[in-house]
Amino acid sequence: NAEDVIFRHRRSYDQRHKTKDAMMNNAVKVATLNNDKPGVFATENCTVVVAQVGGTAVLPCVVRKFSNGVVSWIRKRDYHLLTVGLATYNTDDRFMVEHVRHLQNWGLLIKKVHPSDAGLYECQISTHPPTSILVELRVTGKQILKREVNGVRKLKRARELLSIFLSL
Repeated sequence: NAEDVIFRHRRSYDQRHKTKDAMMNNAVKVATLNNDKPGVFATENCTVVVAQVGGTAVLPCVVRKFSNGVVSWIRKRDYHLLTVGLATYNTDDRFMVEHVRHLQNWGLLIKKVHPSDAGLYECQISTHPPTSILVELRVTGKQILKREVNGVRKLKRARELLSIFLSL
């Protein structure tokens, strides 16, 4: 349109990019003030998962759509790389990724939880720069020992014998 050309103000390259940078900085400030997460995670940072000894723990890592990058799990205690994508980089077969594609869930599944599994785990996306959240695993309860189970069986058998004896 000829009228648009007349009223259009042409800015220099520096002014245009300075404005874009200022807009991005303002957007980040507004997101921070509103406690919004400008990142790619739908899972809250510092999520706490509680699992019982011997049970199964699922540490959530729900990712919003992202164009590229790979999701990895790292145990923070020793900075051990546990998984990259769907591949497990651990000799302990209790650890694996539970990936639900349509939900964008990249949960870390830990079978037969040990007390030593408690601690912080990092779900990281290999974007530039890398982005991550922390998930804390707390382990409760005690493992049922075989001799305790045998003791309960013996106690039940003793009660049965006592009730038979008293009924005579």
